[in-house]
Amino acid sequence: MKNTEEFDRDDSGTDQIRWSALGLLARREHSQLELRQKLCKRFPDALDTLDDLLFELKTEGLQSDLRFSEAYTRMRYNRGYGPVRVSLELIQRGVVSETAKACVANDCYDWFALAQQVLRKKFPFEEESLADKSKRQRFLHYRGFSHDHIQAVMGF
Repeated sequence: MKNTEEFDRDDSGTDQIRWSALGLLARREHSQLELRQKLCKRFPDALDTLDDLLFELKTEGLQSDLRFSEAYTRMRYNRGYGPVRVSLELIQRGVVSETAKACVANDCYDWFALAQQVLRKKFPFEEESLADKSKRQRFLHYRGFSHDHIQAVMGF
């Protein structure tokens, strides 16, 4: 086991950066971009070793954008967000577009049922006015549901 003096003598604190990265990954999955951004804030002087460390973590299977995408999609689905929004959020977090779309297109998610559930929770009563229908459509659109989902739920 290393003592604190050995950490100080290590080349640019690579062990400290690795332990910090492992600590972040132990709490929850992170995309490579998220992990890089957090580590850059903590260790601004070690940017040159950061890319090598991230590559090591990825090859060792400790960091995976696919695992992150699956966990993130499940979490956002459970909170009532639609596939369009979830996919865009994944891309913003550095996940490749194809991976994001594949996670969202997984058969275990019933986006139509979720849209219906979210709409019923927000608007428990049926209203027939045009303004009300527009309000419901905007809400579902904001939540990230596609036009097909909105049409199916609204009964068009």
